[in-house]
Amino acid sequence: MWDVNMKYGVIIGRFQPFHKGHEYVVRSIIKKGYKPIIMIGSPNVKNEKNPLSFEKRKELIEMIFDDVIIEPLEDNENWDIWYEDILRIIKKHTDELEKITFFIHIKSNDKDTFIFKGKEYKGVHYVKIFEDEGFEVINLDKFTNKNQYIHATDIRKDENYAKEHLDEKIYKRLKDWGFWGNF
Repeated sequence: MWDVNMKYGVIIGRFQPFHKGHEYVVRSIIKKGYKPIIMIGSPNVKNEKNPLSFEKRKELIEMIFDDVIIEPLEDNENWDIWYEDILRIIKKHTDELEKITFFIHIKSNDKDTFIFKGKEYKGVHYVKIFEDEGFEVINLDKFTNKNQYIHATDIRKDENYAKEHLDEKIYKRLKDWGFWGNF
């Protein structure tokens, strides 16, 4: 049971689909004693890179974890607004921002150039925003083999790869949905 002194661990992703790498991050959050807040990006985008609706991704996560907070996070090219949306979601669960830790893993293709609060960020991961805003950030790359990334693109395109990198229940549900027949 979670208490009022609970700290929260935030993970942001598209989870297209939710795979064993994502599961590892959420388990790490729980293991460290944090309540997970899972923010699902691109909740209203439907294309080859985003085949699953927000509701289906939420359903898949809840097949593995029954005591997590799952919230949609709208895409926004304005990083200031995107950050404010994240704060709004967090504040639905706690006003004590010092209780928030962001859990991340950095893939090279996640690095970007953008402007936040009038400052240009070049070739960095968006987590730099949270560090600059004073949040604790735990980079799980320090605890995993960086060469063992699971690629959701490969899961979407290769059912055999998917079977290896998805929880069995998630794999079966996706198969029931005809997930690999859509590409």
